[in-house]
Amino acid sequence: MTARGGSCANRRSNEILAVENGALTSVIKGLNTPVGAVQTPDGGFVVSNIGGGVTILRPDGTRVEAGGEFNTPGPGITMTQTGRVFVVDYGGTTVREILMDGGSRAVADGFSSPVGLVITSDQSALLTATWGERAVFRIPLPS
Repeated sequence: MTARGGSCANRRSNEILAVENGALTSVIKGLNTPVGAVQTPDGGFVVSNIGGGVTILRPDGTRVEAGGEFNTPGPGITMTQTGRVFVVDYGGTTVREILMDGGSRAVADGFSSPVGLVITSDQSALLTATWGERAVFRIPLPS
């Protein structure tokens, strides 16, 4: 279940595709309109589904549906070097940390449709772009 050459979310086919040896290969099927994914250090995946929820796929194939607190998870998904995963709530107002037990916690709130999300190169903060404010906001990385 590795995505050696990178991976992408395919909303039409509801799967995550990986580039392996120059060809697209399905890595995860049966998702709910995926729009973003990261591969965790242990070889699993966390997928943001704009159709609802966040899917955690562990290396052994076990799936955990997380993100029940989201209105609409968006394409903004990022991961720290230590494997902490953060996702925007595009249909809501928050940026949330995904907990590997299936829960999540808000790390920032009050945005108007956050859509983009990256971690700064020094790993000290998240940057989120929003549709509503048409701005980029810096969120100190919570401990």
